[in-house]
Amino acid sequence: MVIIKVDGIVKLRKQIDRLKAETRRLIEKEMDKAQQSAITIAKRIVPVDTGRLRTSIGPAGRRGLDRSFGSNVTYAAKVEFGDLAPTSPTESISRFASGEGGVAQPYLRPAADDVIEPTEKRIVKIIEREIERST
Repeated sequence: MVIIKVDGIVKLRKQIDRLKAETRRLIEKEMDKAQQSAITIAKRIVPVDTGRLRTSIGPAGRRGLDRSFGSNVTYAAKVEFGDLAPTSPTESISRFASGEGGVAQPYLRPAADDVIEPTEKRIVKIIEREIERST
């Protein structure tokens, strides 16, 4: 039987736990910034009629490192994805033939897309910096 003893393992584990906690806190802060940036972008690019949809855009959730945003307005999804499901055959002909409705005007996905890459780069830098600090 071989027994390997590492001096200072308890201290090392505490340092790793501290590093994980600090790194997680920094990443959470970065994700909060990304969420707010996406909200700002979405509000800037959303099509506006009355302003109700734009006003309703905000944080929608926070779970672990995940952040979400959106709108609770009933027609928000129709604006984002388009209304391709007419409620009657006559609506299908008249509404879509006249060019009304049906056309997606995305504002949430483009906003998220704009913040993903820069946020990923900042998170990688945080992790690299924390690793360098701990060595």
